[in-house]
Amino acid sequence: MYQLLARFSPHGKEIQELGISPILELFAVCVHKDYGGRGIAAMIIKKTLELGDEQGCRLAVVQIANSLSEKIYNRLNFQTFKVLDLDTVADEFDLDTSIIPGETILSLMVKNLPSKTSNPHPQ
Repeated sequence: MYQLLARFSPHGKEIQELGISPILELFAVCVHKDYGGRGIAAMIIKKTLELGDEQGCRLAVVQIANSLSEKIYNRLNFQTFKVLDLDTVADEFDLDTSIIPGETILSLMVKNLPSKTSNPHPQ
């Protein structure tokens, strides 16, 4: 499984070849089910993006595995960079996808950060 995740990592070759750094990696943004549908996840992500920008990050990257998260990130102008259907690599990596709860499609999504902290008028 490690080899599979390494191939599909936000730190993988394709992301590194973009030549953009530093990178803000988002991971496991969760909201309790009693509070779902109120825009809380989007607010958390927006604040995280602002903080990443303040720290000098130029690119935000997230790996998602469900369509609800994909909708939220799409609304926040993330672009799908890479998609992997675990069913297509199950034999290669000896995966039993029938035991995976939910969806078996992984998406790597990216967003350029606005660079609010950089000087708009360099000398």
